[in-house]
Amino acid sequence: MNNLKKIFVLIIVSALIFTACARPQEQTKTNENKTEENKEEVKNEEQSSDLSIVTTLFPTYSFAKAIAPQANVSLLLPPGADSHAFEPSPDDILSLQKADMVVYTSEYMEEWFGRTAKAISLDMDRVVKAAEGIDLMKGEDHDHDHDHDHDEDEDHDHDHDHDDHDEDHDHDHDDHDHDEDHDHGLDDHDHDHDHHGHEGHHHLYDPHIWTSPVLAKKMAENIYNKIITIDPANKDEYKTNYDKLIGDLDELDKEFKDIVASANSDTIFFGSRFALSYFANQYDLDVESVYDNCAANAEPNPREMGEVINEMKEKKAPVIFYEELVDPKLANQIADEVGAKAMLFHSCHNLSKEDFEAGKTYVGIMKANAEALKEALN
Repeated sequence: MNNLKKIFVLIIVSALIFTACARPQEQTKTNENKTEENKEEVKNEEQSSDLSIVTTLFPTYSFAKAIAPQANVSLLLPPGADSHAFEPSPDDILSLQKADMVVYTSEYMEEWFGRTAKAISLDMDRVVKAAEGIDLMKGEDHDHDHDHDHDEDEDHDHDHDHDDHDEDHDHDHDDHDHDEDHDHGLDDHDHDHDHHGHEGHHHLYDPHIWTSPVLAKKMAENIYNKIITIDPANKDEYKTNYDKLIGDLDELDKEFKDIVASANSDTIFFGSRFALSYFANQYDLDVESVYDNCAANAEPNPREMGEVINEMKEKKAPVIFYEELVDPKLANQIADEVGAKAMLFHSCHNLSKEDFEAGKTYVGIMKANAEALKEALN
Protein backbone atom coordinates (compact mmCIF):
# COMPACT_ATOMS: atom_id res chain seq x y z
CA MET A 1 0.00 0.00 0.00
CA ASN A 2 2.85 2.32 0.88
CA ASN A 3 4.45 1.52 -2.45
CA LEU A 4 1.25 2.47 -4.26
CA LYS A 5 1.16 5.79 -2.40
CA LYS A 6 4.77 6.47 -3.37
CA ILE A 7 4.04 5.72 -7.04
CA PHE A 8 0.99 7.99 -6.95
CA VAL A 9 3.01 10.86 -5.42
CA LEU A 10 5.74 10.42 -8.06
CA ILE A 11 3.13 10.63 -10.83
CA ILE A 12 1.69 13.86 -9.39
CA VAL A 13 5.13 15.44 -9.00
CA SER A 14 6.13 14.44 -12.52
CA ALA A 15 2.98 15.96 -13.92
CA LEU A 16 3.62 19.23 -12.08
CA ILE A 17 7.21 19.34 -13.34
CA PHE A 18 6.09 18.66 -16.94
CA THR A 19 3.45 21.40 -16.74
CA ALA A 20 5.94 23.87 -15.33
CA CYS A 21 8.36 23.07 -18.14
CA ALA A 22 5.73 23.26 -20.83
CA ARG A 23 4.33 26.65 -19.86
CA PRO A 24 7.50 28.61 -20.59
CA GLN A 25 7.71 26.87 -23.97
CA GLU A 26 4.12 27.78 -24.76
CA GLN A 27 4.75 31.32 -23.56
CA THR A 28 7.85 31.48 -25.75
CA LYS A 29 5.84 30.31 -28.75
CA THR A 30 3.14 32.89 -27.98
CA ASN A 31 5.76 35.60 -27.73
CA GLU A 32 7.26 34.47 -31.03
CA ASN A 33 3.82 34.67 -32.66
CA LYS A 34 3.32 38.17 -31.27
CA THR A 35 6.74 39.17 -32.55
CA GLU A 36 5.83 37.93 -36.03
CA GLU A 37 2.52 39.79 -35.85
CA ASN A 38 4.35 42.94 -34.80
CA LYS A 39 6.77 42.54 -37.68
CA GLU A 40 3.85 42.17 -40.09
CA GLU A 41 2.21 45.28 -38.62
CA VAL A 42 5.44 47.25 -39.03
CA LYS A 43 5.75 45.95 -42.60
CA ASN A 44 2.20 47.03 -43.38
CA GLU A 45 2.86 50.44 -41.85
CA GLU A 46 5.96 50.79 -44.00
CA GLN A 47 3.95 49.90 -47.11
CA SER A 48 1.15 52.31 -46.31
CA SER A 49 1.25 55.98 -47.25
CA ASP A 50 -0.46 59.11 -46.02
CA LEU A 51 -0.54 60.44 -49.58
CA SER A 52 -4.10 61.22 -50.65
CA ILE A 53 -4.93 61.44 -54.35
CA VAL A 54 -8.33 62.50 -55.67
CA THR A 55 -9.13 61.63 -59.28
CA THR A 56 -12.06 62.73 -61.39
CA LEU A 57 -12.37 59.93 -63.95
CA PHE A 58 -11.88 56.17 -63.92
CA PRO A 59 -8.80 55.94 -66.21
CA THR A 60 -6.81 58.41 -64.10
CA TYR A 61 -8.00 56.63 -60.96
CA SER A 62 -6.76 53.32 -62.35
CA PHE A 63 -3.37 54.78 -63.34
CA ALA A 64 -2.84 56.51 -59.99
CA LYS A 65 -3.83 53.34 -58.16
CA ALA A 66 -1.34 51.30 -60.18
CA ILE A 67 1.51 53.73 -59.53
CA ALA A 68 0.76 54.37 -55.85
CA PRO A 69 -1.21 51.38 -54.53
CA GLN A 70 -0.26 52.25 -50.94
CA ALA A 71 -1.74 55.75 -51.23
CA ASN A 72 -5.32 56.72 -50.50
CA VAL A 73 -6.62 57.06 -54.07
CA SER A 74 -10.25 58.03 -54.51
CA LEU A 75 -12.57 58.62 -57.47
CA LEU A 76 -15.07 61.48 -57.43
CA LEU A 77 -17.22 60.08 -60.23
CA PRO A 78 -19.68 57.60 -58.69
CA PRO A 79 -19.79 54.14 -60.31
CA GLY A 80 -22.43 54.02 -63.01
CA ALA A 81 -22.69 57.81 -63.34
CA ASP A 82 -22.51 59.72 -66.61
CA SER A 83 -19.14 61.44 -66.60
CA HIS A 84 -20.39 64.28 -68.77
CA ALA A 85 -23.30 65.10 -66.47
CA PHE A 86 -21.27 64.99 -63.25
CA GLU A 87 -21.16 67.97 -60.90
CA PRO A 88 -19.20 67.81 -57.62
CA SER A 89 -21.12 67.66 -54.37
CA PRO A 90 -20.08 69.65 -51.25
CA ASP A 91 -18.34 66.51 -49.99
CA ASP A 92 -16.48 66.22 -53.30
CA ILE A 93 -15.31 69.81 -53.00
CA LEU A 94 -14.03 69.13 -49.48
CA SER A 95 -12.14 66.13 -50.85
CA LEU A 96 -10.53 68.33 -53.52
CA GLN A 97 -9.47 70.85 -50.89
CA LYS A 98 -8.00 68.25 -48.53
CA ALA A 99 -6.20 66.09 -51.09
CA ASP A 100 -2.43 66.14 -51.42
CA MET A 101 -2.88 65.72 -55.16
CA VAL A 102 -5.75 66.09 -57.63
CA VAL A 103 -5.86 64.52 -61.08
CA TYR A 104 -8.23 65.65 -63.83
CA THR A 105 -8.15 64.82 -67.53
CA SER A 106 -8.63 68.15 -69.27
CA GLU A 107 -10.91 71.17 -69.39
CA TYR A 108 -12.69 69.49 -72.32
CA MET A 109 -13.55 66.38 -70.32
CA GLU A 110 -14.29 67.62 -66.80
CA GLU A 111 -15.97 70.85 -67.84
CA TRP A 112 -16.84 71.60 -64.21
CA PHE A 113 -13.26 71.49 -62.98
CA GLY A 114 -12.01 74.93 -64.03
CA ARG A 115 -14.80 76.93 -62.48
CA THR A 116 -14.77 74.76 -59.35
CA ALA A 117 -11.01 75.11 -58.91
CA LYS A 118 -11.35 78.88 -59.29
CA ALA A 119 -14.29 79.09 -56.89
CA ILE A 120 -12.47 77.25 -54.09
CA SER A 121 -9.03 78.74 -54.86
CA LEU A 122 -7.61 75.26 -55.35
CA ASP A 123 -3.83 75.11 -55.06
CA MET A 124 -2.86 74.29 -58.65
CA ASP A 125 0.59 73.13 -57.56
CA ARG A 126 -1.19 69.99 -56.33
CA VAL A 127 -3.09 69.46 -59.59
CA VAL A 128 -2.24 67.25 -62.56
CA LYS A 129 -3.79 67.71 -65.96
CA ALA A 130 -3.45 64.18 -67.33
CA ALA A 131 -3.84 65.38 -70.93
CA GLU A 132 -0.82 67.68 -70.65
CA GLY A 133 1.40 67.29 -73.71
CA ILE A 134 -1.20 65.44 -75.80
CA ASP A 135 -2.51 66.95 -79.03
CA LEU A 136 -6.27 66.67 -79.01
CA MET A 137 -8.40 65.77 -82.00
CA LYS A 138 -11.20 68.05 -83.12
CA GLY A 139 -14.51 67.62 -81.38
CA GLU A 140 -17.12 64.91 -81.39
CA ASP A 141 -19.15 66.21 -84.29
CA HIS A 142 -16.71 64.30 -86.53
CA ASP A 143 -18.13 62.00 -89.16
CA HIS A 144 -17.97 58.27 -88.71
CA ASP A 145 -16.40 57.65 -92.08
CA HIS A 146 -13.23 58.24 -90.04
CA ASP A 147 -10.70 60.13 -91.99
CA HIS A 148 -8.24 59.40 -89.22
CA ASP A 149 -5.71 62.22 -89.63
CA HIS A 150 -2.79 59.89 -89.14
CA ASP A 151 -0.35 62.74 -89.48
CA GLU A 152 -1.57 63.77 -86.05
CA ASP A 153 -1.14 60.24 -84.81
CA GLU A 154 2.40 60.13 -86.09
CA ASP A 155 3.11 63.32 -84.17
CA HIS A 156 2.24 61.42 -81.03
CA ASP A 157 4.58 58.54 -81.63
CA HIS A 158 7.77 60.38 -80.83
CA ASP A 159 6.28 61.65 -77.58
CA HIS A 160 5.11 58.28 -76.43
CA ASP A 161 7.79 55.86 -77.47
CA HIS A 162 8.75 54.57 -74.05
CA ASP A 163 11.29 51.97 -75.06
CA ASP A 164 13.73 54.11 -73.13
CA HIS A 165 11.32 55.24 -70.46
CA ASP A 166 13.67 54.19 -67.66
CA GLU A 167 16.14 56.81 -68.78
CA ASP A 168 13.46 59.37 -69.48
CA HIS A 169 12.03 59.23 -66.01
CA ASP A 170 15.13 58.98 -63.86
CA HIS A 171 16.02 62.57 -64.61
CA ASP A 172 15.40 65.41 -62.22
CA HIS A 173 11.69 66.05 -62.42
CA ASP A 174 12.06 69.76 -62.03
CA ASP A 175 11.67 69.71 -65.80
CA HIS A 176 8.07 68.77 -65.25
CA ASP A 177 7.16 71.83 -63.27
CA HIS A 178 5.16 72.94 -66.29
CA ASP A 179 2.42 70.72 -64.88
CA GLU A 180 1.98 73.26 -62.16
CA ASP A 181 0.78 75.86 -64.65
CA HIS A 182 -2.51 74.09 -64.87
CA ASP A 183 -4.72 77.09 -64.82
CA HIS A 184 -3.97 77.47 -68.53
CA GLY A 185 -7.12 76.88 -70.48
CA LEU A 186 -9.36 76.62 -67.42
CA ASP A 187 -10.54 80.21 -67.45
CA ASP A 188 -10.83 80.26 -71.21
CA HIS A 189 -13.31 77.40 -71.28
CA ASP A 190 -15.75 78.47 -68.60
CA HIS A 191 -17.98 80.10 -71.20
CA ASP A 192 -18.33 76.82 -73.04
CA HIS A 193 -20.04 75.24 -70.10
CA ASP A 194 -22.82 77.69 -69.60
CA HIS A 195 -24.48 77.37 -72.96
CA HIS A 196 -23.70 73.78 -73.83
CA GLY A 197 -25.27 72.27 -70.76
CA HIS A 198 -24.59 68.69 -69.81
CA GLU A 199 -26.91 66.93 -72.16
CA GLY A 200 -25.13 67.87 -75.36
CA HIS A 201 -21.47 68.11 -74.29
CA HIS A 202 -20.36 68.86 -77.85
CA HIS A 203 -16.68 69.32 -77.11
CA LEU A 204 -14.50 71.68 -79.07
CA TYR A 205 -11.90 68.92 -78.81
CA ASP A 206 -12.43 65.21 -78.30
CA PRO A 207 -11.38 64.53 -74.68
CA HIS A 208 -11.43 60.71 -74.75
CA ILE A 209 -7.66 60.34 -75.05
CA TRP A 210 -7.35 57.33 -72.73
CA THR A 211 -8.99 55.04 -75.29
CA SER A 212 -5.58 54.84 -76.97
CA PRO A 213 -3.11 52.82 -74.85
CA VAL A 214 -0.30 54.91 -76.37
CA LEU A 215 -1.82 58.15 -75.11
CA ALA A 216 -2.66 56.43 -71.83
CA LYS A 217 1.10 56.11 -71.32
CA LYS A 218 1.50 59.88 -71.49
CA MET A 219 -1.33 60.30 -68.99
CA ALA A 220 0.38 57.85 -66.65
CA GLU A 221 3.67 59.72 -67.08
CA ASN A 222 2.07 63.01 -66.05
CA ILE A 223 0.54 61.40 -62.97
CA TYR A 224 3.80 59.70 -62.01
CA ASN A 225 5.80 62.93 -62.32
CA LYS A 226 3.48 64.72 -59.93
CA ILE A 227 3.40 61.86 -57.42
CA ILE A 228 7.18 61.76 -57.06
CA THR A 229 7.27 65.55 -56.77
CA ILE A 230 4.81 65.50 -53.89
CA ASP A 231 6.18 62.34 -52.23
CA PRO A 232 9.85 61.99 -53.23
CA ALA A 233 10.62 59.75 -50.24
CA ASN A 234 8.87 56.83 -51.95
CA LYS A 235 10.14 57.56 -55.46
CA ASP A 236 11.84 54.18 -55.93
CA GLU A 237 8.66 52.25 -55.20
CA TYR A 238 6.60 54.53 -57.42
CA LYS A 239 9.15 54.11 -60.21
CA THR A 240 8.89 50.32 -60.00
CA ASN A 241 5.10 50.46 -60.16
CA TYR A 242 5.14 53.02 -62.94
CA ASP A 243 7.51 50.95 -65.06
CA LYS A 244 5.22 47.95 -64.68
CA LEU A 245 2.22 50.00 -65.77
CA ILE A 246 4.08 51.31 -68.82
CA GLY A 247 5.10 47.73 -69.64
CA ASP A 248 1.46 46.62 -69.43
CA LEU A 249 0.37 49.46 -71.71
CA ASP A 250 3.11 48.60 -74.19
CA GLU A 251 1.88 45.01 -74.23
CA LEU A 252 -1.67 46.22 -74.86
CA ASP A 253 -0.50 48.38 -77.73
CA LYS A 254 1.37 45.47 -79.29
CA GLU A 255 -1.61 43.15 -78.86
CA PHE A 256 -3.96 45.56 -80.63
CA LYS A 257 -1.44 46.08 -83.44
CA ASP A 258 -1.04 42.32 -83.90
CA ILE A 259 -4.81 41.78 -83.96
CA VAL A 260 -5.34 44.45 -86.61
CA ALA A 261 -2.36 43.27 -88.69
CA SER A 262 -3.70 39.72 -88.92
CA ALA A 263 -7.40 40.64 -89.24
CA ASN A 264 -9.68 39.94 -92.17
CA SER A 265 -11.34 43.34 -91.83
CA ASP A 266 -10.47 46.85 -90.69
CA THR A 267 -14.01 48.02 -89.90
CA ILE A 268 -15.83 47.88 -86.58
CA PHE A 269 -19.53 48.59 -86.11
CA PHE A 270 -21.26 50.29 -83.19
CA GLY A 271 -24.93 50.14 -82.25
CA SER A 272 -24.43 52.76 -79.54
CA ARG A 273 -22.75 56.11 -79.10
CA PHE A 274 -19.11 56.01 -80.03
CA ALA A 275 -16.33 57.69 -78.01
CA LEU A 276 -13.35 55.70 -79.26
CA SER A 277 -11.94 57.91 -82.01
CA TYR A 278 -8.45 57.94 -80.49
CA PHE A 279 -8.48 54.15 -80.36
CA ALA A 280 -9.67 53.86 -83.97
CA ASN A 281 -7.14 56.48 -85.06
CA GLN A 282 -4.30 54.70 -83.25
CA TYR A 283 -4.92 51.37 -84.96
CA ASP A 284 -6.12 52.60 -88.34
CA LEU A 285 -9.63 51.23 -87.97
CA ASP A 286 -12.73 52.43 -89.76
CA VAL A 287 -15.80 52.82 -87.58
CA GLU A 288 -19.44 52.74 -88.61
CA SER A 289 -21.93 53.84 -85.97
CA VAL A 290 -25.67 54.40 -85.94
CA TYR A 291 -25.05 57.68 -84.05
CA ASP A 292 -23.59 60.87 -85.50
CA ASN A 293 -21.83 61.67 -82.22
CA CYS A 294 -21.58 60.51 -78.63
CA ALA A 295 -23.60 63.29 -77.02
CA ALA A 296 -25.88 62.03 -74.25
CA ASN A 297 -28.94 63.41 -76.04
CA ALA A 298 -27.96 62.08 -79.46
CA GLU A 299 -30.47 59.90 -81.26
CA PRO A 300 -29.78 57.08 -83.73
CA ASN A 301 -29.57 58.36 -87.27
CA PRO A 302 -31.92 56.35 -89.53
CA ARG A 303 -29.67 56.82 -92.56
CA GLU A 304 -26.61 55.70 -90.58
CA MET A 305 -28.54 52.74 -89.23
CA GLY A 306 -29.49 51.60 -92.71
CA GLU A 307 -25.90 51.94 -93.88
CA VAL A 308 -24.60 49.97 -90.91
CA ILE A 309 -27.06 47.14 -91.52
CA ASN A 310 -26.30 46.97 -95.24
CA GLU A 311 -22.54 47.08 -94.78
CA MET A 312 -22.61 44.46 -92.03
CA LYS A 313 -24.58 42.15 -94.30
CA GLU A 314 -22.25 42.82 -97.22
CA LYS A 315 -19.11 42.20 -95.17
CA LYS A 316 -20.70 39.42 -93.13
CA ALA A 317 -19.51 41.22 -90.03
CA PRO A 318 -19.75 38.89 -87.02
CA VAL A 319 -20.01 41.55 -84.29
CA ILE A 320 -21.65 44.87 -83.55
CA PHE A 321 -20.39 46.66 -80.45
CA TYR A 322 -22.04 48.75 -77.77
CA GLU A 323 -20.38 50.79 -75.02
CA GLU A 324 -20.61 50.31 -71.27
CA LEU A 325 -23.47 51.62 -69.13
CA VAL A 326 -25.89 51.87 -72.05
CA ASP A 327 -28.92 49.84 -73.04
CA PRO A 328 -27.69 47.40 -75.72
CA LYS A 329 -31.21 47.04 -77.14
CA LEU A 330 -30.43 48.69 -80.47
CA ALA A 331 -27.18 46.77 -80.92
CA ASN A 332 -29.07 43.54 -80.18
CA GLN A 333 -31.76 44.40 -82.72
CA ILE A 334 -29.19 45.07 -85.44
CA ALA A 335 -27.32 41.89 -84.50
CA ASP A 336 -30.52 39.88 -84.91
CA GLU A 337 -31.22 41.58 -88.25
CA VAL A 338 -27.84 40.73 -89.76
CA GLY A 339 -27.11 37.46 -87.97
CA ALA A 340 -24.28 38.85 -85.85
CA LYS A 341 -23.43 39.07 -82.16
CA ALA A 342 -23.75 42.17 -79.97
CA MET A 343 -20.68 42.59 -77.76
CA LEU A 344 -19.41 45.11 -75.22
CA PHE A 345 -16.46 47.30 -76.16
CA HIS A 346 -15.61 49.23 -73.00
CA SER A 347 -14.51 52.85 -73.46
CA CYS A 348 -13.40 53.07 -69.79
CA HIS A 349 -15.43 56.21 -69.17
CA ASN A 350 -16.73 54.69 -65.96
CA LEU A 351 -17.54 51.36 -64.34
CA SER A 352 -20.66 49.80 -62.97
CA LYS A 353 -20.78 49.52 -59.20
CA GLU A 354 -20.18 45.77 -59.46
CA ASP A 355 -17.11 46.18 -61.67
CA PHE A 356 -15.69 48.93 -59.48
CA GLU A 357 -16.12 46.88 -56.32
CA ALA A 358 -14.53 43.91 -58.10
CA GLY A 359 -11.40 46.04 -58.59
CA LYS A 360 -11.38 46.08 -62.38
CA THR A 361 -8.56 48.10 -63.94
CA TYR A 362 -7.98 49.98 -67.16
CA VAL A 363 -5.46 47.37 -68.31
CA GLY A 364 -7.79 44.48 -67.52
CA ILE A 365 -10.70 46.10 -69.34
CA MET A 366 -8.61 46.85 -72.42
CA LYS A 367 -7.39 43.24 -72.51
CA ALA A 368 -11.04 42.18 -72.66
CA ASN A 369 -11.53 44.70 -75.47
CA ALA A 370 -8.66 43.08 -77.34
CA GLU A 371 -10.40 39.71 -77.23
CA ALA A 372 -13.63 41.29 -78.43
CA LEU A 373 -11.82 43.10 -81.26
CA LYS A 374 -10.19 39.87 -82.39
CA GLU A 375 -13.62 38.28 -82.76
CA ALA A 376 -15.07 41.32 -84.53
CA LEU A 377 -12.37 41.57 -87.20
CA ASN A 378 -12.26 37.88 -88.17
